[in-house]
Amino acid sequence: MLRHYEMRLPRGNFAGFVPPEETLRLQSFCGILEIASDPGEGFLLLDKGEIFAAYFKDLTGDFKGCEAYRKIDVLPPDAWTTLRLALWRYSQVELDEALKQCHEEGLLLIATKSGETFGERRPWNRQGLEKLLKLPGVLAVSTFNDGFPVEQLGDGDPDQLAAVAEDLLRAGSRVVKELRTGRFDQIILESGSRKLIVVPQEDLHIVVLTGEDANLGLIRITLRGLQQSED
Repeated sequence: MLRHYEMRLPRGNFAGFVPPEETLRLQSFCGILEIASDPGEGFLLLDKGEIFAAYFKDLTGDFKGCEAYRKIDVLPPDAWTTLRLALWRYSQVELDEALKQCHEEGLLLIATKSGETFGERRPWNRQGLEKLLKLPGVLAVSTFNDGFPVEQLGDGDPDQLAAVAEDLLRAGSRVVKELRTGRFDQIILESGSRKLIVVPQEDLHIVVLTGEDANLGLIRITLRGLQQSED
């Protein structure tokens, strides 16, 4: 192994290879998913199946964080015939060290606050999404960055939800800028049977998809509480 691409990440313990069609089964895996294909090579850092960092290198250059994740996510179909996925399992100590190194190298997909302990979960990240999903009428909740999902719970296509939310975010930001009303707090799109709510959360955004029977006021209050919990 190429020392995890010269970034001094812990080596971990080799846990074997995994077929591409079985990557969704890595929900309890903590460590490195190493990716090798004809177009390039890289890795994802996972904790209990959640992607925290990414790196990818091909003939066009080195890519980090969300850019690396995009390159991996859109590998051409012919790349999958040569794709090799290797697992390197981490202990909690190794995972914390890897998160620290990825932070220093700019590989994180999930933003962290200055001084935060890397081994700790941000309360709004999963627990907050779970709280939102339990509200009446909520169909799906997601965090996203630059149009790409970081984590999603509930029904629906996470890529489509993040892409639509990003379009709404850009349109809303443009309107706020033109009207000079300051930074927006929430964007709400209502249709006949669906509502889409987008709120900023530090370097990420949260999007909530609801049915027509959702209690919009309760959802907005819950979102506000999650935002204020990080102040």
